[in-house]
Amino acid sequence: MIPPFLISLLLIGLAELGDKTQLLTIGYATRYCAGVVISGVLTATAALNLIAVIFGHGLKSLIPEGILPLFAGILFIAFGIWMLRSQKEDMEVKKINKIRFLIVFGSFFAAELGDKTQLTTATLAARYDFPFQVWLGATIGMGGINLLGVLSGSWLKEKVSGKIINLMAGLIFIFFGIVTLAVGLL
Repeated sequence: MIPPFLISLLLIGLAELGDKTQLLTIGYATRYCAGVVISGVLTATAALNLIAVIFGHGLKSLIPEGILPLFAGILFIAFGIWMLRSQKEDMEVKKINKIRFLIVFGSFFAAELGDKTQLTTATLAARYDFPFQVWLGATIGMGGINLLGVLSGSWLKEKVSGKIINLMAGLIFIFFGIVTLAVGLL
């Protein structure tokens, strides 16, 4: 029998590969320092998976079905527009990094809340009597895939002009926002 830790690690890691939140992570990594993005994403991932494990199957019934896609879609569009704006920054670095952490954490949390990976984690937690193993496997699986996103975004930031990255990332996020809103409204 395969331990719940490995099942969670593999299922959640594979489900997160190429997911909208991995693209969100890549986008943030092209704009912010890797440490801020990693800490925001990993904190959100750990919290989301903890919620999934605690509530199991009941999570989806606690939150109205149409609210999450609408909220995530609006966040994606707002982030896209923000990326298209100029990058003038006049705040001190520590304050900027705190704000960036909150932006990364909040948008990642909202985009993942009720997503297939969180629902899969809840299902695994409901199926197995090892909630810590499920949480740890899901968190490492999702965190590892998003770490690849941070590395990709950081590499891209060094190779491509910031203006081009902002334009492309802004347009991609606006596109994902519109698609998310459209699916949420259907």
